Amino acid sequence: MIMIAHSKLILDLQSLAESEHASFQLLLNSPYFNQQQRSAKLYQYLVQFAPGYEELTYEGVFKHLFPQESFNAQRVREQFSFLYRLLKQFWIQTELAENTSEAKILLLRQLRKRQLSRAFKVETKALYKQLEAQNQVDIPHYWERYQLAWEQAQFNAQLEKRVEDKSLPLAIEQLDQWYYLQKLNGTNELLNRQRILRTQYPIKGLAPLIGILQDASFPIPPLLQAYLLVHQLMQDEQKKDYYQLIYWLSSQQDQLPWHESRALYKHGQNYCIRRINKGDISFEKELLSLYQSQLSSGVMLENGHLVHTDFKNIVTVGLRQKEIAWVEGFMEQYKERVIPQFRINVYNFCKASLLEAKGQISAAIRLLQQVEFSDIYYQLSAKHLLLRCYYKVEDWETLHFYSLSFKAFLQRNQEISQQNRRNHLNFIRHFLPLLRLREREGLIPVQKWQARLQAYQDRLAQASHTAHLGWLLEAIQDL
Repeated sequence: MIMIAHSKLILDLQSLAESEHASFQLLLNSPYFNQQQRSAKLYQYLVQFAPGYEELTYEGVFKHLFPQESFNAQRVREQFSFLYRLLKQFWIQTELAENTSEAKILLLRQLRKRQLSRAFKVETKALYKQLEAQNQVDIPHYWERYQLAWEQAQFNAQLEKRVEDKSLPLAIEQLDQWYYLQKLNGTNELLNRQRILRTQYPIKGLAPLIGILQDASFPIPPLLQAYLLVHQLMQDEQKKDYYQLIYWLSSQQDQLPWHESRALYKHGQNYCIRRINKGDISFEKELLSLYQSQLSSGVMLENGHLVHTDFKNIVTVGLRQKEIAWVEGFMEQYKERVIPQFRINVYNFCKASLLEAKGQISAAIRLLQQVEFSDIYYQLSAKHLLLRCYYKVEDWETLHFYSLSFKAFLQRNQEISQQNRRNHLNFIRHFLPLLRLREREGLIPVQKWQARLQAYQDRLAQASHTAHLGWLLEAIQDL
């Protein structure tokens, strides 16, 4: 039997929230969008297997749709393709429903093309009023104001009246504001990726833009102020810039749309992570505080979902801060918020991490040995955790074998990126001397052992591009 739980359609259906299933069903039942009754019938059959769709097969689908015919897998794929097109149409309609201003711009364009002057004026006035009433302003707000003014200018040009028209200058002004925001926001993200990927991208026209904004004779919008703060932080990496950004966020968050707050918080998180990776462990507490602030305000949730990597990172930093009870409560409260595709992997890994932090090492090792992680990201994390568990119980013989096995896994696995492979191999390179130090503790003269420890500390202080460097530094402190 041909299992289909990992097909493109099924994976995308899993992204739908509970409330979206009913809305999608309405679209399927609409003859305007869907003239194939089988698509609605197929969808009703598929959702019976939600959320995991593990038992779903091509044969079962075919029998449901074509009960009197012989099995043909290609016909099932065709029906999946039809349903997937409708799912894409549903997403377009969802986006238009959420972005009413964009939909109204499209309406204005139609009214202008049809030369329906009265309707155009009524809708234009209503849209101006709607945009003026917005308390939370983001980048698309300026783009919408530009498009509105541009449509107004185009409409006025159609009338061929030789009178002063303020819409075109207004359009250019809004376009400038949109460009400043988009350019600076995109540049900040590019600089962040350069740090992560250790690569260089050409960034043109940035210096003149910064000069314009620093000497601006016009009011700087709050969001643009935030982007300037992020840019300063990216350039100088100073603590004062970080704290200034976080203070700004705490005071202005209510004025920002969800996605803007989330993006700005991520820049703060990335700064904390960079400090931690450089050995400044004090920023673990700061990072946990950022996560907790976003959880309490709801900023971390998108469509009710929590990103699986955020779930894992919150648990990791919480346990490192010894907030075991808080982490346990967080895991139970938010585990259902992770989409099913990643939920089992992330929860099992975090459960093992929690057991290890609570001192239940044997239980953590059993869980890690029993669970098969399907995602390479969690395979790597689980291997690191298992290594640390063996270290805690001082199983040196197993650790030697396991470290070499881990190294071989890193070298041969093609799913691992070059950067990840380098960082994890560096961890193994620094871990093996630590293991030898622990084995020889008490077995060689104290002075000789301490000299080796000091030499190891000096090497570790210069370490870079190393996964779990914080744990290695902590292990040295314990020695």
